[in-house]
Amino acid sequence: MASYLLVVTPEFYRSGWNDFRGAGHLYAARHIPQLKGHATATSQLKILREHLGDLPLAALERPAPIEDFRRAFSHRKPATVNRYLARLRHMLGWAQARGLVTRTPFSRYLLTISTKRETRRSRRVHPAEEQALLAACDLIDDARHWYAGRELKPRIEAALDLRLRRGEMLALRNRDVDWHKHRVVLRGATTKSAILRAVPFDPQGRVAAYLETRRFLKPDGYVFGSASGDHVGSFRTAWETLVLLAHGEVADRDKRRGRVNTEGLKQIDLHWHDMRREAACRWREKGLDLREIQILLGHSSLLVTERYLNISNDELADAMAKKLWGGKEGKR
Repeated sequence: MASYLLVVTPEFYRSGWNDFRGAGHLYAARHIPQLKGHATATSQLKILREHLGDLPLAALERPAPIEDFRRAFSHRKPATVNRYLARLRHMLGWAQARGLVTRTPFSRYLLTISTKRETRRSRRVHPAEEQALLAACDLIDDARHWYAGRELKPRIEAALDLRLRRGEMLALRNRDVDWHKHRVVLRGATTKSAILRAVPFDPQGRVAAYLETRRFLKPDGYVFGSASGDHVGSFRTAWETLVLLAHGEVADRDKRRGRVNTEGLKQIDLHWHDMRREAACRWREKGLDLREIQILLGHSSLLVTERYLNISNDELADAMAKKLWGGKEGKR
């Protein structure tokens, strides 16, 4: 906690924080706690420190050390490397604004972060797989699994119907449910973009039925929290177990306190966030336009929404046949 109380003056910056490791500690103390994704940012910074920590901070004003870092991580997915580089770019910009470096090598003329090689994720959650996931909830609804099934089922349904991010869902309180207009209100403090938004729900749908069962909670109770309305920070292990069981895989841990059947999860390749993508695709298929979907998802730009939808050539052909030529879907 002491690091949060640092009094930062120009003299302080010039006295011992001139290497990457020291500047990284200062950045971690002064900036990262303000981020919603502080755990992810801390993990990224840890990797950067391991590879760049002994370098003078001034050395990172040139592209060469950063290119060396990029080559050292060439075995990782391009998207992963780009996230590390984006964190480094932000840290150097932060350091430049405070006089720790005179310039940053990230620019259109020196270093750029290219997304061309990133693989666009197009994983869909089709109705049969959705039903398998919901059915598997009954398999982990016992004391051994801390009765996780009865909590996961409504979260899966809400992820597919409300398209909330996991953190937004878990932060939703009973007072944020507007029963007059049938919508949930996401406060700026809980959204990724820090902007308030409202997402309507079907008054006769399954999410409304679940929300009705939670109305007994006090206004501050967490709708998608524990049975008593307490906040739940994570349910990763329960989710991974559920995915494996829904696909007929063994749900044992690889090692004590380790991940649940990592190889099996890799083969299934289903992430919680894929349900948010699936929900966006279902919205589009039912007629919402791109701008409407962008607002409901809380995306900062249409480019992000376009990447979510990842429309196939076959879907484009069907859309053209229906909207331009008045015909039926193409036969495939």
